[in-house]
Amino acid sequence: MTLSIRISRFIALLGSAFTIVQVFLLLIGDEGICFNDGCHIVDSMTSIPPIWFNVGGFVFFQIIYWGLKYVSKDGWYLGLLRLFLLGAVSAEGVLVSFQYFVADVFCSYCLIIFAHIVLLNLLAGTRQILSGIAAFAAVVLAFTTLQFNVMQDNLFDSLHIGSFGATPGRSEETRYLFFSSECPHCEELLAYLNGAGLAVSFNPIDEIEDVPLPEVRKNVKYDYKVNRALLQTLGIKKVPVLMINSESEYKIITGSDEIERYFQSCLNTAAGSEQSEPSSVRSEGDTGYGSSSQSSAENNTGIDFLAPGKKKDDACSILENCQ
Repeated sequence: MTLSIRISRFIALLGSAFTIVQVFLLLIGDEGICFNDGCHIVDSMTSIPPIWFNVGGFVFFQIIYWGLKYVSKDGWYLGLLRLFLLGAVSAEGVLVSFQYFVADVFCSYCLIIFAHIVLLNLLAGTRQILSGIAAFAAVVLAFTTLQFNVMQDNLFDSLHIGSFGATPGRSEETRYLFFSSECPHCEELLAYLNGAGLAVSFNPIDEIEDVPLPEVRKNVKYDYKVNRALLQTLGIKKVPVLMINSESEYKIITGSDEIERYFQSCLNTAAGSEQSEPSSVRSEGDTGYGSSSQSSAENNTGIDFLAPGKKKDDACSILENCQ
């Protein structure tokens, strides 16, 4: 058995260990191996549960590990293993392209598995390396010719996963309020909503046990990390943030002052007020907030970002405590 085969078997065994540990952690309800928030947002955008990806990865690495044992005895095994490795590179091309072009964030654990597959192909010889590069490049090139709207139904699936609970009420819009337990501006906004009778889902960016609204209907299970990852993906670095899904478009309002103005307009409308619609809910292209500092994000995601006004002290960073 050559040195390259011994190293390849060790890498395959290491990959098997990574994936089976991940399967075990997911089975017991743990978060699994992940070194950044990208794993959560990527998982929330896939139709297959992450545990099945890892089961498939474990089976793949086991095939490579045991297959390499018989390479020296039966030559036809080598061709079969090369085919498996080429298929794995192509599959990783799809996953990496999905993370780059669609999710706009990389999953650290996925990149570790990708590195194992790349090393196995590198150790398989020059022909395998060239074939692997061609297969990977073809997949990535195919992705560059496609157009993706990252804010499709998968986005609102992830919003539901990250929702701690919601207040009951009738509304033609679906509202998601992102907030932090360490943000005083968020606390003031929650106090404003107490007893307001507005339908709002609450998506915290840190772990909480309760919200100060007795009418909130709590979800049995929620994942706050999805909310933090989603904001980072959108390039939003402060809370509170209100995401609104209407029939025609998505809107995002940042800052407690502008969010409160929006809620007040909803209350006025519900009360039959003849007050004109405030700027926070005007049609696209007429936001009333001046030029948007996040126009580039609007072009990429299809979301109407409503930029806050000149006032800068009505929001807190998601990266640090502003109390």
